[in-house]
Amino acid sequence: ARARAVAAVVAAGPAAVPALREGLRAKDAAVRRGALEAFSRLPVPESLDAFLEAVFDPDPESVRLATDAARQRIAGLGDKDRLALLARLRKLVKKAPPAKEAAALAALMKLLGFLRRPEAVPDLLPWLGAKLPPAVRRSAVVSLEHLDPAGADPKAVAGALLPLLEEADWSNLVAPALTVLGRIAVPKSLAAKVQALVASQRTVPLDRTRP
Repeated sequence: ARARAVAAVVAAGPAAVPALREGLRAKDAAVRRGALEAFSRLPVPESLDAFLEAVFDPDPESVRLATDAARQRIAGLGDKDRLALLARLRKLVKKAPPAKEAAALAALMKLLGFLRRPEAVPDLLPWLGAKLPPAVRRSAVVSLEHLDPAGADPKAVAGALLPLLEEADWSNLVAPALTVLGRIAVPKSLAAKVQALVASQRTVPLDRTRP
């Protein structure tokens, strides 16, 4: 029944947008998910707006659907539109307190990574701290792994990543941090500490340093 309903809405095209926006505000999470699914199949500008709004949904499945749909939509954007979206994401991050909006923040960290824009690197660094929600930290460092950090301040990047090398979560924190560190010229002032932490993880030491 849900599949037929979604198909009918999609068949209506842009005319269905107002009804879908109402669906995003329904009390029933299943209705909100259906609206997101329909938006994901509609090639209209309002779709991306809907996905960004839905990352704040209290239903985890709705957040997942919105994040995945936004990723697909971002893949079709050009550089200019990606930079414009980066500005929007920065505003959304500011309005998401970590204690109350951990799931939304984790989703926003993923979206920053989906942009594949090096300008997003500095936006991810503050969300690696040990006191932040684990999901946010994991999403931030994995997104960093998919961005080019070459244009960012290597000292800021290395300084934010170093504490992660002491974490117990190898797959979600340590390994991505090592990958990013391997792509930057680690400042000489931090090289010894990086070497020591890498050695403690029994991996190949880094040899890229900057005077």
